[in-house]
Amino acid sequence: MVSKKCLALIVMLSAISVFLCSNVANAHPGDTDDNECHYCLENCDEWGLKEGEYHCHDKLESGGYLIEPNLWIRAVIHTEEKGSVEAVWQEGGRDKTEGGDKVIWGYFYASPDDVNWGSEDNPDVFVKIWFDRGGRVDVNYFHVSVPDIYVFSDYPYDKNYDEDGTVTTSRRYIRQFYMNSESYSENSYEDGNSADDTLLQSDPTAYSMINNLKIGAIINTENKGPIDAVWRKGGDAYTAGGHQVLWGHFYASPGAVNWGSENNPDLFVKVWFDAYGRVDVNFFHVSVPSIEVYSDLLENGNYNRSSTTIMDDRYIRHEYQQLVNIETDFGDILMWLYNQTPGHKGNFLYLTKQGFYDNLIFHRVIDDFMIQGGDPLGTGGGGPGYTIEAEILPELRHVYGAVAAARRSDSVNPERSSSGSQFYIVEDSQGEPHLNDAYTVFGMVIDGMDAVETIASVETDENDRPLENVYMKNVDVVLFTEEQLLNSYEFVIP
Repeated sequence: MVSKKCLALIVMLSAISVFLCSNVANAHPGDTDDNECHYCLENCDEWGLKEGEYHCHDKLESGGYLIEPNLWIRAVIHTEEKGSVEAVWQEGGRDKTEGGDKVIWGYFYASPDDVNWGSEDNPDVFVKIWFDRGGRVDVNYFHVSVPDIYVFSDYPYDKNYDEDGTVTTSRRYIRQFYMNSESYSENSYEDGNSADDTLLQSDPTAYSMINNLKIGAIINTENKGPIDAVWRKGGDAYTAGGHQVLWGHFYASPGAVNWGSENNPDLFVKVWFDAYGRVDVNFFHVSVPSIEVYSDLLENGNYNRSSTTIMDDRYIRHEYQQLVNIETDFGDILMWLYNQTPGHKGNFLYLTKQGFYDNLIFHRVIDDFMIQGGDPLGTGGGGPGYTIEAEILPELRHVYGAVAAARRSDSVNPERSSSGSQFYIVEDSQGEPHLNDAYTVFGMVIDGMDAVETIASVETDENDRPLENVYMKNVDVVLFTEEQLLNSYEFVIP
């Protein structure tokens, strides 16, 4: 079947237009899936697509949601596991402004029946719909996921969609709007960076989230100037992969401006706590005035990051990398933990945040070999009461500065499971290749090997125990951006 726009051309332009419209599908051929979606293969530029982009241009509505008598919306998520799946709509709220505008907001999510990461508390597309008092209707889609997502709308509803498009990790925003009996669409490519990322001077109300995160926002209104935005939490959940998600939105207080309402979001927020330790704080501008956004992961009293979102730069991402710093009397030791060993990385971060390592000692020290610690007994025989499954990888070697997990011998531990807390740092400048493929390497020292070398050279007894205890005084999770790691330590994230 042909789209509503094509039907209009048929009436106006007769048989020639019939031919043109009926061949829309052939303009970008590709094998269709169960949802009649496909990848664009030819003439993609003519349709605003990239070669190989997932596309549902010729699909008529068979799903979707009629959220108003005359407005229909739909989203199809192209998953890696199951191909394209229908997204589930969840309305968040609706309201009318003092001036007579109407707003509806909500989100689409993947059904947990389709994919294991699907959840009502893991939004994939935020949606804000604005019925302007002047008659214009805006349907705003904001991509907050990983897979490509195809979005549709139809107004007035007649079972043939008017507008469609794909939101992706680079094309984060699509606006489909209707005015004067015509439909239009525009999109925005976003990289998550602010055009001006200098530290802002405001100090908005800090809203504490989970995992020691706090966020805040300032809305720069035309009539009242800068005002504190109000936070409304939507939900939080864990995915099957061990990741944690939190989401909600900021809005202007109705006591500050007449368009302010808990159900008129100005800034959507989705926070992703990756199981490997990375934290992404994603802000999506869904208003008109500029909005300053702030985040602080460890709640140290000051905001770590601040940026400004505007209509032409709607998506801001504050990304944090979690490293571990060991404070000793001989200097600090800063360690990067590998994403390739998620079990060991996650466990080490967890124990660190619990204060497990504070004031433990390096109980075994051998010069030109390694230093070992992490035993709460200080004897080499203690731990947290569990072991970790081995994650021995051929690309992670026992080089100078490598951080690896201690374990019991093969005779009693043929699976080579790691100690739940004990670790060692390779101090030999030539590395220790004889340990490769036998112990799990899960990190590396990126700064502070001078402290490691000093500790390795202290005087020890016949059991390689320092004659005077060498304490890990404080062991903390510390935060860096990718740029800070490069500029301060010349470290490139592997």
